[in-house]
Amino acid sequence: MENLPEWFRAAISQRVDTIGRQMQAKGKMEGSADGLAKLQASLSEEQRELFVDWEDQVGLRESGKKAEMYIHGLLDGFQLHAFLEAKADFVARPEQEPALPHEQGGIGTPAESS
Repeated sequence: MENLPEWFRAAISQRVDTIGRQMQAKGKMEGSADGLAKLQASLSEEQRELFVDWEDQVGLRESGKKAEMYIHGLLDGFQLHAFLEAKADFVARPEQEPALPHEQGGIGTPAESS
């Protein structure tokens, strides 16, 4: 990890810290199952139905947020991969400028006829 830029190391460190905090918060929430059972036992049938409907709505909202976060993470991963691949190409050939995709026979290059 010594060869990575400082900004990249800081970003990875921040992400690991964030995930750690989320895992700790999740652990604290799992302990509230007893409280939830007590709450449900104290509710009338009508209140329980309202609570279940509310819980469903919250679950749908949260799953939508997680799906959006997943898509953003996936796109970030693609961008990071492209960046690191370009840097690796530059490091492998320091005497030259990094080749652009069209110079490497990539996107937008006409097929050569033999």
